[in-house]
Amino acid sequence: SFEKTAFEILGSWLKNLPKQDVQHFLNFLKKSLNHQVSNGHISLTLSWDQMRKMKASNISFSVHSSSHSALSRLEQKELIAELQSSRQKISLGLSEESNWFAYPYGEVSDFNDRVILSLKESGFTCALTMIQGLNFIPSDLYRLKRIGIGGNDSLEIFKLKLSGAISWLSQMNFF
Repeated sequence: SFEKTAFEILGSWLKNLPKQDVQHFLNFLKKSLNHQVSNGHISLTLSWDQMRKMKASNISFSVHSSSHSALSRLEQKELIAELQSSRQKISLGLSEESNWFAYPYGEVSDFNDRVILSLKESGFTCALTMIQGLNFIPSDLYRLKRIGIGGNDSLEIFKLKLSGAISWLSQMNFF
């Protein structure tokens, strides 16, 4: 869809900018959208109250970083600050510790062995990528794959994806 393509282009552009330029752009975007939100239009993020209600229904939230930077491009000091500050925000906002991490962007170039070592040293027990596929017992816990679920997926496709059948069939070159 147009929205998905636009989001992917914007994400690729942002992750290659220096951190301060990304923050400047996001602050500009936030100010622009706050005007719409204050007039009763769409909100793009969940509030802490919404997240707490979801948590009460057994929905989990993980640490994702503070500035949504591609972690492999950060200096070590910045990387540690990203991990610690985002974990602290989740802990304070939801009154619980999260020991798993979701990589911003999550592509192979966005994390590396140095990032994984920093996650381990910071006490994270696993990390999720955006790489499509299944995980098995010998899978690397800091390179976990995902199964993408889309808003246009039918209930049947959703069930097939959750069962792992779609990933298995694509690995067997049926798609």
